[in-house]
Amino acid sequence: MPPSLLTAVAFSALFTTGLLARPNAFLVTGPVELVGQPGETVRGTYWCMLSADHGLVADVAGWSFEIAPATADLRIVSVTSSSTDAERAFGGGVLSSELTPEGAVVGNAQIDPVLPGVLDDVYREVYLARLTVEAEIPAERELSSRLEFVGTPTATWRDGTSAALTPVDLSVVVRPIRNCCFGSAFPPNPEEPFSVGFARYGVGGAIGDNPFRPLVPPSDVDCAASSGRERILEVRPGDFGEIEVYFVSVRAKPLVRWTVAAAVEGDAVVTDVTGYSFDSDTPFAAVVDGSRNGGISGGVSEFTPSVPWGAGPAVRWLFSLRLRTIEVQPPDRDLVARVYVQDGLQVGERPHFVNSLFSEDGQPVRPCNAGTASATVRFTPPRQFIRGDSNGDGIVDMSDAIYTMEYLYQGGPEPSCLAAANANDLWFGPDLGAAILTLAFLFQGLPDLWPPGAFACGEDPTLDEVSCLEYPHCP
Repeated sequence: MPPSLLTAVAFSALFTTGLLARPNAFLVTGPVELVGQPGETVRGTYWCMLSADHGLVADVAGWSFEIAPATADLRIVSVTSSSTDAERAFGGGVLSSELTPEGAVVGNAQIDPVLPGVLDDVYREVYLARLTVEAEIPAERELSSRLEFVGTPTATWRDGTSAALTPVDLSVVVRPIRNCCFGSAFPPNPEEPFSVGFARYGVGGAIGDNPFRPLVPPSDVDCAASSGRERILEVRPGDFGEIEVYFVSVRAKPLVRWTVAAAVEGDAVVTDVTGYSFDSDTPFAAVVDGSRNGGISGGVSEFTPSVPWGAGPAVRWLFSLRLRTIEVQPPDRDLVARVYVQDGLQVGERPHFVNSLFSEDGQPVRPCNAGTASATVRFTPPRQFIRGDSNGDGIVDMSDAIYTMEYLYQGGPEPSCLAAANANDLWFGPDLGAAILTLAFLFQGLPDLWPPGAFACGEDPTLDEVSCLEYPHCP
């Protein structure tokens, strides 16, 4: 059976029965796809998880398991119990996980006593070990493998009785990046790929004429890797930076159902998740607790509408994440965070973990860029600049208006200091009006441009997403 068909069958089963239909199971969770450029070695983070559907995981006194890749296409390169539920919740006794010379993972625990009260009663699942898995991306085809349990894992309850456990392996597809870009024709061909990404604004509407499309990078590789670009937010030193990032679908067929998780790494955490309301239906949305996911913060959304929505080709935002820096803004460096799609995150309020699964026209479908969709957010201290100096030569003249128009309409280079090019101080950055205002200042007697003005260095009094990353003519 081809890998794509296997994937479709697996998604169908997940939507139909749910991942935790089997009681008392050892599971492997994590990305179901490892994606990259041909020949590139990519890595994914996976977890071994104990699900106690009958009885609470706090009643577990010990366990033993072994996990190995089914083929040589996957390689487990490291394993740890550090920063997992097992380390946090259980005390005393022995807790270990190690990598064998044959490339398998072995985990053991004999816990006495179990720390009471650490795991809330709603938690029937805990992460026991975190695995790092790598694979080399093939040139053209997909490779299918599995992370599977060797033998039968065991567990014992606190009263000394054995727990009946079901090992649940995880299928992983290793594949090269595909072109996720939609063509210029509208409406697009329904056979074109379905993709997701992170947008600057919450948008919805036809693919041909909406504010999301300019945010999609033009090249095939960039579009396949991400549906969003780097966002830069100015933050005054000593303040926390906060920004909202929108998770967006780009599709040709109606999207009627999903369950999706997004994670953040770097210098920010997710503080709030908002699900977009579709008529009378509002998706479930929740912040992912980093302490229950190996330190990974994020957000999840699940949605099954009462009636199908979005009957035509469209771009729609599904939910938004609010990011906050983990520290106050330093005066001398940027804080950088990356938001990305991440399978296998655990949500404590729900009795399962989340993989990125979608249903389109009633059929299961996985976004072609689910393994690579990401966006970068950069929090930067404000820098001084001269307003109107689009080309960055230290003076404001006619060449700056020309430089701005070439950037906007002829594919010219982006100004290294967008705030300087933003002569009319628009929130969204320079437009044709910025070039016109510069000309009015030069030839029609306009006394000055917006602060800090065209005559001296200064900071923008309005902090926004139109930043100045480099301007050598000011302190």
